[in-house]
Amino acid sequence: MKTRYRLFIFAGLLATGACDDYMDVEPKGQIIPREVGEYDLLLNDLNDHRSFGDELYFSSDDFFPYELEDDENVTPDNPQFKFYRWAGDLYREGSVPGAWQTPYNFIYTYNVIIDGIDDAPVTGNGVAADRQRIKAEARVGRSFEYWLLVNLFARQYNPVSAASDPGVPLVTVPDASGDTPLRSSVQEVYDFIIKEVEESVADLPDKAVNFARPDKTAAYALLARYYLFAGDYEKALLNADRAIARNGQLTDYAALEAEVEGEENNAPIRTEQYMGSYMGAGFPFTVWLSDELQELYDPGDYRLARLLRTPCYITGECVEGRYSNGGSFTASINTSVPEMYLVRAECHARLGAGAKALNDINLLRSKRLPGEVYEDLTGSDFASDRETLAFVLDERRREMLFTGIRLFDLKRLNLEPEFATTVTHTMKGETYILRPEDNNWVFPIPDAVLIFNPDIQQNPRDYP
Repeated sequence: MKTRYRLFIFAGLLATGACDDYMDVEPKGQIIPREVGEYDLLLNDLNDHRSFGDELYFSSDDFFPYELEDDENVTPDNPQFKFYRWAGDLYREGSVPGAWQTPYNFIYTYNVIIDGIDDAPVTGNGVAADRQRIKAEARVGRSFEYWLLVNLFARQYNPVSAASDPGVPLVTVPDASGDTPLRSSVQEVYDFIIKEVEESVADLPDKAVNFARPDKTAAYALLARYYLFAGDYEKALLNADRAIARNGQLTDYAALEAEVEGEENNAPIRTEQYMGSYMGAGFPFTVWLSDELQELYDPGDYRLARLLRTPCYITGECVEGRYSNGGSFTASINTSVPEMYLVRAECHARLGAGAKALNDINLLRSKRLPGEVYEDLTGSDFASDRETLAFVLDERRREMLFTGIRLFDLKRLNLEPEFATTVTHTMKGETYILRPEDNNWVFPIPDAVLIFNPDIQQNPRDYP
């Protein structure tokens, strides 16, 4: 059975000032690009609108939202508090959160491009090959949106149950008034996003036309991530190798220490990204690192010094021994050079090549720790490859702070008893616990979506 296509995909999002001078907008809000160059500009417009909300951060075990605790006016119904306590009713009644709406908005635009560009005329300085490039870029972008959706609104990929676990609706046509499919399985979603990228690599440029567009390196990095989350470590390793071979340049954080304090603090993150798209946003208030996470860092680790600061408040009080982002930073869940070294190290450790895993970890840590602190790690430091793997996973957590990927890592690692995590949050005298087997790791599909799509299956929640 199919239901009406009401996933709250607002084509009006696309009718921004960047497009008004070359787009026609039909009464239903559908935008009609006419030429190849106009499809190209649609991709630029998408890259101006990427943001994601608090759910990726507050639902994990990395942060403590100090100002929520300190504000006596904050109640359990506060939106951030709801994510922090994994509430059953995460969203305001009748609302559609950005975690659902934004990806499907983007998917609508990608579908417009993919569906129409083959027949669009080439004008001006364009060439016929631009069609294939733009279509490939759109398919890669669409794959990323579905990766986000399936990791938020479905169970973690499990080879035992992925074929039957409900994923998300796979919408591949730009028809806002047509029928929408029901939820594809998690397996079907992963098969789809991997195929999207693998079939697009050949048509992507060796070097992106701008920093916000995917090229071959970015595509290999996405494949490495997708295969890692699907538990295919050999293919994840292969694609991480390909990405690193094309760009494996790590930033030496020690060389950045001479920069003036107070300047933009995300320079090493940006220079190590494979793309500049898919950006997040700063918290509207101060957050502290959780005690557990803070204890994972070595003394003097440059990652703490550059990305965080000791919080001081209007009273003049400074809280020593605590780190906060200060309410201002730029996060990115996009792929990066250090992530590829971490993917490769994890795959080596899982496949029985602990020494190779440590080679990558040593290289990364040598760029993150002061010389007087850094020491090479060797196989003798670990009793087994599983112990090496545990260290690699800790290093991944240290390195990928503020990327939003920790929540997804927790979900996938919960499939392995030795790495499964029970997360405990305390707020205003109440303790909230999320166990590995709980249903609340999976976000509910917004009720406002289900009203128009009653045949779409809702995710179960364990408690209100």
